[in-house]
Amino acid sequence: MLVIGALFLPKSLVAQDNAGAPLPSLETMRGQYQAMLEIVVEPLIDQEQLLFEQYAAAVERMKLDFESRGESDHAKAAAEEAELARTEFKSGDSAFPGIDAARAKLKAAQATIEAGKVPLMIPIRNQYVARLSELRSSLSNAGEVEKAMAVTEEMKRLASTRLDGPKPIAPPPPPPKVALREIRNSPLHRTERLTGEMQLQPGRYVLETPAHVGDRDIKGPDGLGNLVLRGPSELEGEVFVNRGSFNVTETRFHAAKLLANLGGTWEATACLFDGCTLNKAGGWYTKFYSSKWKFEDCVFAETFMKRLEHTPVGIQVGNCTFLDVEFPSVTFFEDAGKEALSRWRKVENCRFIGCTVPQSFLLITEGCLFEDCVFVDDENPINTVTELSTTIYAQPVASNRIVGRNWRILIEPADAVSQALGSAIDYVYEDGELRFR
Repeated sequence: MLVIGALFLPKSLVAQDNAGAPLPSLETMRGQYQAMLEIVVEPLIDQEQLLFEQYAAAVERMKLDFESRGESDHAKAAAEEAELARTEFKSGDSAFPGIDAARAKLKAAQATIEAGKVPLMIPIRNQYVARLSELRSSLSNAGEVEKAMAVTEEMKRLASTRLDGPKPIAPPPPPPKVALREIRNSPLHRTERLTGEMQLQPGRYVLETPAHVGDRDIKGPDGLGNLVLRGPSELEGEVFVNRGSFNVTETRFHAAKLLANLGGTWEATACLFDGCTLNKAGGWYTKFYSSKWKFEDCVFAETFMKRLEHTPVGIQVGNCTFLDVEFPSVTFFEDAGKEALSRWRKVENCRFIGCTVPQSFLLITEGCLFEDCVFVDDENPINTVTELSTTIYAQPVASNRIVGRNWRILIEPADAVSQALGSAIDYVYEDGELRFR
């Protein structure tokens, strides 16, 4: 028997559209939706009822057979099973000879009927969601905020209600976001080198010319540039942190070129990096980690750092997600076993999906999950004197370890992970584009 979960809201929602005509109430629309569902699946409901009648008849024959053999307890159980099937359209759980096979046959036939319902119900569901979306927009435009929120709750309930068992219906699209304000005149748009402390306004930045942070010609702290950008924001273009820092949160970088020189630091939290170039630039170097990069709770699509040699780049990465990224090798100066312990060689609690990962990169990770990734050999041998070992989680698992000279990577199955890994950002990645949901 088909059971459709009822969704209740206490208030009647009545408003007017832009032309002044009354909008349909939410209760009316829900009633129409339920009625349409019942109409389209009615023939299959009839089939299901007929199926239970046939099942009841088969159990009745079993009852008669038990009676003929004097097995009164089995006959009574069969009679109760047949009555349950006829009156409540379900099977019971009592045990008697032959019933398990009959129930299995009933269940298989029910599954076939249920599978036939879904293609009929989904278009009705989608039409209802579309009408709810229109109603919500009209209510919002009319200033009926509470009523619009009630419609949103109805859409959320629909999104969490399943029509076909294991696969949930895709959630309705979220309310349209307010467009980001276009920032056309900001420090980033200037041609001069930026020094001092600067707080940038949230918005959308499209840089036609590179922005240059810090001035190496000015000695001491006066030559530092320290910029802060809070979201929600977007940035396209090139930014070079020559001296100083750029601290960003809740920002989407799209096809951006982000660079840093010796003494330059990027710090990003809850950001998206969609097809960006991240690299050391400029002619100044030190022995270890000339430019520094910190990422927390970020998502990267297709690219990460262009280089991960020990001299140009130091990284601290935590709780990030990487999608379809091909990573470069990590180089070590003398002893990978010691250098991998540096705070500028840290990749922790991250999630990698569909990535290509060299063994040297795996060695600087800790507690990370790799799904549908390819692990590749490094072009050059990994130099280590001190023994180095790390554990990763993977799905699928081709082997339980990768071993080299004085180093090893232990591989555990993904179901051994005991905590959430990767970014907590609600993002969408489709058709090669990464964006906030």
